[in-house]
Amino acid sequence: MVVVTLLTWTLGLLDIKYSLDSRFSFKDGFPGDTTLWHPAGDWANVDISDEAVSILRNTEGRSYAKRRFILPDITDPASKKLRIHGTLETLDRGADNGDERGAAYMVWLEDDDGEVLKYLTIQELTGSQDAYEAERVISLPDSVKAFTLVLNSRDSADSFSLTDASAELISTTLLYRISSYFLVICWIAIFLASGKWLYQNASRGLFVTGSLLVAGIVIGVMLPENMTIGIVNPVFDAIASRIPSFDLDAAQSTYKVGHFVFFFFIALVLALNVRSLPLKPSLLVVLLLLLAVASEGMQLHLFNRTTRLSDLGIDTAGIMLGWLTAFLIGLVRKT
Repeated sequence: MVVVTLLTWTLGLLDIKYSLDSRFSFKDGFPGDTTLWHPAGDWANVDISDEAVSILRNTEGRSYAKRRFILPDITDPASKKLRIHGTLETLDRGADNGDERGAAYMVWLEDDDGEVLKYLTIQELTGSQDAYEAERVISLPDSVKAFTLVLNSRDSADSFSLTDASAELISTTLLYRISSYFLVICWIAIFLASGKWLYQNASRGLFVTGSLLVAGIVIGVMLPENMTIGIVNPVFDAIASRIPSFDLDAAQSTYKVGHFVFFFFIALVLALNVRSLPLKPSLLVVLLLLLAVASEGMQLHLFNRTTRLSDLGIDTAGIMLGWLTAFLIGLVRKT
């Protein structure tokens, strides 16, 4: 597990994942030729300057600022991806409206006739933070011939500004594909071996609980941030709109500290049952810490996820607090 964790971090930190095929640049810096940006919808809300492209809230109408790029001829679209980046700022926060749908930085994939084949959100803009660093890697449909970068106000009461953007056509390198397949096989083997060991040496209840908690950690690692904003938060909003007593802020905070919660409970469950397992407590703690390190390393391989030492510290705190809680429970039981 130590070796595979090190390989996961090493492969994630090395710049070997993609090779650059072509870059769609903005001459003389973003936003480039401002005449190539087009307002749509309620034009009164769109401001296109030499420094930024902005969606303001002069009126209540839905508004768009967009620019179209033509893709080069691609012989094998399945081997290519489009990497979109954007730097955005919240300019003004409008009146609080619980039913509003946040603005969005988007890309529209189009065919030869300009018909949109797919609408994709690079970043939901909720106005909950002052700045957004958005990035997403997109697979291309066979018939895509062009794409359009779009700043879309939707129904938001807030104002946003796109201060930088880039778009690149990239290919996954053969070295990275082979290496990542190898890592996936290794991690599957580790989790299956761990599950088999737990099944043979623990009670059925501990096996089921431990397996579910580890599965929760893995799912949390794999879930991209744009899905968090685009799927998880709207689910919380829908629940809150139907259940008056539902604490929306508490639910969203719980999700954001999900790793802490999962690591706390898996440490607590294992610590409470450590005497029934043929494993030294110190080794069990080391394995849990390795799982925390590995889970952060896995995020190096996912776009729209970030690997931070602070997150690793939160995971570690969850493990230590879970172990301490189990120790205190043991003391109470002895009295």
